[in-house]
Amino acid sequence: MSVIRFLTILMILLLVLNLATFVYYSIENARLREAIKTEQALYEEVIKLRERRRSEYESLYSKLLEALEENRRLNTTLRGISGSVVVPCNYTVILERG
Repeated sequence: MSVIRFLTILMILLLVLNLATFVYYSIENARLREAIKTEQALYEEVIKLRERRRSEYESLYSKLLEALEENRRLNTTLRGISGSVVVPCNYTVILERG
């Protein structure tokens, strides 16, 4: 009879341990799911921010290219007219005399 009682107590103990393990890992699993959701939300936010920054940089880069092209055109124009236009060295003195 004591062997049956021992086995019964052992089975109850194993059942309680299994239930405790199940509850512990269920709680841990829920915590990890929340952590993954939080990390995923942060990742998506960072991706959106990166895309926004990339768009801003592309816009700035295209404006820089436009400015460089306009600067090149201005230099070409100034080189073309530099020999045909004479600007006095001290224009203010000429205006004061006039």
